[in-house]
Amino acid sequence: MNPVFYNSLNQLLTEADAIATVDDNTIYLGFCLPGTTGTNAATWAICRVLTSGITTTRTWANGQRSYDLIFDNYASYTYSFKNF
Repeated sequence: MNPVFYNSLNQLLTEADAIATVDDNTIYLGFCLPGTTGTNAATWAICRVLTSGITTTRTWANGQRSYDLIFDNYASYTYSFKNF
C-alpha cells in the first residue's frame, strides 16, 4: 500500500466521528458538524472505504463532502469519487 495513502487513511480513521464496519473490506466513516447530537441528524458527511486485494478506494456519499446526510442511512446513499 502507498505509505502516503496509508497515512491519509489512518488520519481519516482518527478524525471520524462515527465508524460502521460492514465487513473486513468495507467501512463507512462519518464526519459531523460541531454540535451534532446523534447519528440520525442531517449533519453528516460520509466516506466509504472499500478494500479489494491491494486496492483501497475512498468514495463519498452523493459524491461530495457536504454535511447534510444522516449517518444512520449510510447504506442507502450512492457513493462516488468526490466532485471538486
